[in-house]
Amino acid sequence: MSDDVKSPSVERLTWLRDELEPWLTKHFKDHPDHQSVLAAVAQYWADEADDAVHLTLLASKSAVPDFFSSEWDEDAKGDTVGIGWSNRPSWDDNGLSIRSFQGLCGEGGSQELPSSDQAEPFLLAQREGKGHRVTWLGRSQRPWLDLPNAALPGFLGEDDDGEPMDREPLDLVLPAQTLEPADLECLEAIASDPYAEGPRRVWADMWLARNDPRGAFMQERTASRAALIDQGEFWLGELNRVVPLASAVWEYGSLTEADVAFSDDTLGLVDSPWWLSVHTLRFSSEDELFSKQMRGLRHVRGLTSVGLLALADFEGVLRLESLQASVSMAELDALLALPLKNLKSLSLGDGDVSKLKLPTSTWLKLEHVRICRAWTPTYEWDEENGDGANAEMPSVAALRAALPFVPRVSVCAADAAGLPAGWDLSLTKGVDDVATLRLERLGPASRRALLDAQLEGLPVSVKTVALEPSVIFQPDSKFRVGGGRKAVVSKAP
Repeated sequence: MSDDVKSPSVERLTWLRDELEPWLTKHFKDHPDHQSVLAAVAQYWADEADDAVHLTLLASKSAVPDFFSSEWDEDAKGDTVGIGWSNRPSWDDNGLSIRSFQGLCGEGGSQELPSSDQAEPFLLAQREGKGHRVTWLGRSQRPWLDLPNAALPGFLGEDDDGEPMDREPLDLVLPAQTLEPADLECLEAIASDPYAEGPRRVWADMWLARNDPRGAFMQERTASRAALIDQGEFWLGELNRVVPLASAVWEYGSLTEADVAFSDDTLGLVDSPWWLSVHTLRFSSEDELFSKQMRGLRHVRGLTSVGLLALADFEGVLRLESLQASVSMAELDALLALPLKNLKSLSLGDGDVSKLKLPTSTWLKLEHVRICRAWTPTYEWDEENGDGANAEMPSVAALRAALPFVPRVSVCAADAAGLPAGWDLSLTKGVDDVATLRLERLGPASRRALLDAQLEGLPVSVKTVALEPSVIFQPDSKFRVGGGRKAVVSKAP
């Protein structure tokens, strides 16, 4: 790769290092009463452009800013305030921010909507001692936009007339490192026990003993931001054509989790031996493929009807522990026919829960079933769709009745990528008078109207809602749950 052209993933990491981190240090120093800062992005049409990516920063006197404020005003009187244009880090709405951050944004936004209805939080910084701690919250809505060859060269510059320059596609594809027989043995050991630390550390030691540069990268349990900026694309090797670096999760330098976006010219990479170390894959393209090299796979996300046939022929289906699929109830029959003997968690797209008949003789380990309904904002000027349609949610009571043998059932909103987002409301078998509420993700699907619609689907016998705190939600007993129910903060982390 050239020094001045980077993939969107690396550009994003570079902005965090060079722009946001120094700004956070200065902000916490200048505002001793601020305990946290939340960063969010949204892509929507505005007066000057239709693809600009807009940055929102919230600062708070609390450990977590109140994302649910209807307006984020820098002159607000409460604990949470917006950061004005003149005080934020360097950011160009119409420049490289598009290429670097558009993958994190949903589609269909508008300048007519408040930021809280469309912004996607991607980072939370919290004061800690004399410094601050950063937690990454971002999840790509469109992972293929983070691939090197999707770098949209036009954003790299304009000609004298202000038009995007006609550049050749960026050549950021890297060759795979050669794997020796000993490497394949290590990968096989990892695939047989993908969560064990030992096999991954053995492989890391092998690279270090060879005095190979990859060895140093593999010594730390999780790769540092600096290492990812400098070496991450290279260590992905040939997989960087289908795996966005930003989605890669490493364990001692070997890949464990990733988004994957195959295309017509990268289908052959499904047979790469580098998949042996991966236990979690999320598909994000029309091609959903499996191979014998995915023997360590335990979790699959983003599956559609396209991937069902491939999954049926996948010998590793017996080892899958969780599955997230967006399929219709008609297509669900093909899924239910699979021998998912080790499946513990199933997350499904929208459908009629009364028709959800799961096998009890083969899916013996199933612990949790979740129904997710896709949700997008209804614009004020969109009279055709109406206001009420998006607020309807599946009934938790109906789901509990349909699946009496499943230990836990829940409903949740889904983001533009079909993945669980917003509030997760669940019922546990044998606990008739308590529901559990957890904030799965911040973002538009966290709106209060969506939560109220979910609460309406609880059985009338539920008198208490246990609120589970998380890094993005610090509730108290005054949190409103409606229906005369009592809100209780649980001790969950």
